[in-house]
Amino acid sequence: MKQIDILQQRAFDKFSKLKVGALFMKPGSGKTKVAMALIKHKELDTDCIVWIAPACILNSENYRQEVRKWIEYCGVNKPFLFFTAEGIASAKTKFLELYELVHKNKCFCVIDESLKIKNLVAKKVKRLLSVSHLFKFKLILNGTPITKGLYDLYPQIEFLSPKILNMGEKEFAKRFLEYTLDGQNRSWTRWSRPHNEEALIEILRPYIFDEDLEKYSDLNRTERIFKLNKTESLKYSKAKFEVLENFSKAESGISFLGLAQKLKQIYEPCKASLKGIKQDVAEIVGRDEKVIIYISFIKQVEIMQNLFGKDKVAIYTGENKSGLSEFKDFKNIMVCTYGCGSLGLNLQFANNIIYFSQTFDYKDKEQSLHRIYRTGQEKACNVINYTVKTGLCQLIMASLAKKASCLDNIKDFIKNNGINEL
Repeated sequence: MKQIDILQQRAFDKFSKLKVGALFMKPGSGKTKVAMALIKHKELDTDCIVWIAPACILNSENYRQEVRKWIEYCGVNKPFLFFTAEGIASAKTKFLELYELVHKNKCFCVIDESLKIKNLVAKKVKRLLSVSHLFKFKLILNGTPITKGLYDLYPQIEFLSPKILNMGEKEFAKRFLEYTLDGQNRSWTRWSRPHNEEALIEILRPYIFDEDLEKYSDLNRTERIFKLNKTESLKYSKAKFEVLENFSKAESGISFLGLAQKLKQIYEPCKASLKGIKQDVAEIVGRDEKVIIYISFIKQVEIMQNLFGKDKVAIYTGENKSGLSEFKDFKNIMVCTYGCGSLGLNLQFANNIIYFSQTFDYKDKEQSLHRIYRTGQEKACNVINYTVKTGLCQLIMASLAKKASCLDNIKDFIKNNGINEL
């Protein structure tokens, strides 16, 4: 705990002098505690606190308890007003309520999971940017500052203050992004190179805090690569041909991600991977340890229940969140979808993760890991990554590696260029 306390204190010391800041600290490293300490520090100059987060975590009792715990711990006495990011976008009354609130009061705004405001054309982002200048203090929290690339930072920093970058979207893109043609459809992809990332971080450095913690416990990673059998391979080839034919026709409503999802549903539950997960889970349960299995599709819940037995599997999905207490109290296996099981949960009573499905969203992989690999974890954590030898799966893994590389570069620039002295 001594290392954790030191890190939190350094984050507090830096942002106690500022009106805006970005806490890009790992999940489980104490972002909420630091945020609450900063709110307490500014309390005399604040009328109320506006706390904004995605509905999937803000509506979770687990998350609410965590926030209440640090409110009480830090002794914050000002009222908290909670808003979901989705509510601000979809309900005009909610946005007007927020608008009236910030007009009449000195508000301290906290946006948790700030990556949810990375799309400038989204209504919630437009509305938040339209009132951002009215907040007295602003703090954004996220364990992963980017998922797709350097551009993810632009809307987040614009919310804090447009004066930080002092440039429009087009100028940002021209200055920090590289553009290349992407395949036969000739669409443009935007990426960045290390010198772009370093230049941007030099501008942002006074307003961001991002530093990896000392390891809480050992983290062991294992890769499992499976092959399709002849029957599965023929089925996959046939489906791939049909998918590519439809995609080449550019039919209305067809997207690459939508077609990719169809192919994933064919190859992910292959016989070899099902045999592999049965063996891995048996070994984990045999050690009397708990395991979280991450999947992409609801249909795979039934596959896992049939494989291990319905009475032995806890379920945590958008359709069924009843399994969390079962998993904690008496079941050793929990099946999670990425969308629900990667945010806002403290699952450090478990220490094993199996990624049965892969996702294009790097944030989901990064965040889900820190459900178990976080402050207070005393056991060694084991992560088993499942991939199937298909072109699509290799494409997904290459995409994740590219996104991870950009994120690592940004972290290195922050960490190696004076953050320790700030």
